[in-house]
Amino acid sequence: YEKAYTWVRALTYEKAYTWKVAHVGEGAHVGEGAHVGEGAHVEEGAHVGAPLREMNHMSYDPHKHHRRSIRLKGYDYSQEGMYFVTICTQHGRCLLTDTAVCEMIELWWKKLPEKFTAVVLDAFVIMPNHIHFIIAITKNVGVALGTIVQWFKTMSTNAYIRGVKEQGWQPFPGKLWQRNYYEQIIRNERHLTAVRQYIHNNPANWKADKLHPQAPLNKFNQDWQRN
Repeated sequence: YEKAYTWVRALTYEKAYTWKVAHVGEGAHVGEGAHVGEGAHVEEGAHVGAPLREMNHMSYDPHKHHRRSIRLKGYDYSQEGMYFVTICTQHGRCLLTDTAVCEMIELWWKKLPEKFTAVVLDAFVIMPNHIHFIIAITKNVGVALGTIVQWFKTMSTNAYIRGVKEQGWQPFPGKLWQRNYYEQIIRNERHLTAVRQYIHNNPANWKADKLHPQAPLNKFNQDWQRN
């Protein structure tokens, strides 16, 4: 993958995420050594072990560490927090390889804080058929993560269509982006470091990625058959 388009920027806003106060539901079990961060919500009956301690000794793999999150019931995705987001192209088509396309995608990603003033950008990578990024919502202004993602999809889709018409970019049938997206709520500093490292290393690990077009059928790429 010739040009990686990755960057990581340390968060510098005044309110640091110190992960102190969490909500643990009735009957939930928090195992020895587990860390539940500030604002985190542990559902009733849930079990939280100590996987983050183990992350120091193994590579972070979002396919194993729950990259896909069915939106947590009752969770307010407009509240302050950090989120790891993955957006795939429709049917996993490798449409994001041209330099001009990547520059357009990066441009609209960088415009997120202009549109949503509570958003701070962190790590970002463009892969041939998906993108990963981390954003922080620094204050609750009533704008949910899904609204932010949808705005990015709409604006980048419109720009891509213009590129097809004016610059001969590869056309796409139907939609540019898969209908849904994947997200994780980043729980603490260790989780944040692991996700940043994963994003940074993603281009080098592309051939082993479960979103690679030649990857065996798995629970991530099988979505392409339904969307």
